[in-house]
Amino acid sequence: MDMLNNDLVHSPIAHLQSDFTLAKSLSWKEQYELLSLLNTSYPDWGIDKVFEDYPSLSSLYIFRLYFKDRLIASRQLLVVNSLNQAPLWSRKMAHDLSIKRFATGSRAIVHPDFRNQGLGKKLISLVNHEAYTNNAIESVFGSSTSIAAISLYLRLGAKLWKKDINDLDINSKNYSRLKTPIRYYYKNNSMDKIKATYLSPENVSRINGMNRTTNLNNAI
Repeated sequence: MDMLNNDLVHSPIAHLQSDFTLAKSLSWKEQYELLSLLNTSYPDWGIDKVFEDYPSLSSLYIFRLYFKDRLIASRQLLVVNSLNQAPLWSRKMAHDLSIKRFATGSRAIVHPDFRNQGLGKKLISLVNHEAYTNNAIESVFGSSTSIAAISLYLRLGAKLWKKDINDLDINSKNYSRLKTPIRYYYKNNSMDKIKATYLSPENVSRINGMNRTTNLNNAI
């Protein structure tokens, strides 16, 4: 472990600098900084891939974590003010769950030098908290093909969308990526209880069993 990582391990996580801002407010320099972080996992991406391809970016927020002025983690959050802003897959979830106020999370990433130190958990928790407390969000939706990421989301209280896993090939030899994404959601526990349509406990165990053989180098 290099000195920078050693400093992080022994530094209170509260000492990390954080920033939550609208995507449209980022300068070109900040966008390329974000692209550099994304390129650690997606080396072929260009500047056009920095933001998720939503119908509108007017309410897309970028959450960033810095350590000693270095960008080390980021997650994007689209606060859905009208359904035509949201991707179709999330509209279906909102309809089935009778949720009117929601957000979609995407592009959660931690720099490889700082993984396996709890920053992925911190990243997801902070963004969800921001959505719930400052935007009156009932639920945060997302989707992923990464088994390691899905396992993390489950540990943080996410519910997986059962309709996406009915045909899941649990016996697949590819334990790092699924062929098609699985949708998931977090709910704001301070809101009224909503009806859950999620992965059964048995299949949660099977997903976690797959994760034990997953290469965790790409885990957030």
